[in-house]
Amino acid sequence: MSTSFYYTAPQMMAQAGRTSPNAAHQVAEYMPTPDALIVAPRPTKAWSLATWRAFARTRIQPLQDDLLATIERLQQEERELEEKWAAYVPKPSQRAVAEAR
Repeated sequence: MSTSFYYTAPQMMAQAGRTSPNAAHQVAEYMPTPDALIVAPRPTKAWSLATWRAFARTRIQPLQDDLLATIERLQQEERELEEKWAAYVPKPSQRAVAEAR
């Protein structure tokens, strides 16, 4: 199973301790073409951690440091989630159980 993780500008800025909605909006304006579009609850642009890392390296030092530290933490969280979900075996539905009989 292959799982992809994507992060929006408001989400990444909040994770990095930058809570201003204006900061997230400004960052989104400088980001490259989105890696993904999230359609629920409304269309939103999102980027992978690799794209965020490349972007962070172009920012001034305080923001760069905050983003890179956040990216490292999120990469660890992604690894933990992948391990958790790799062991996940879905229960068969009631219909599947009935059909197997």
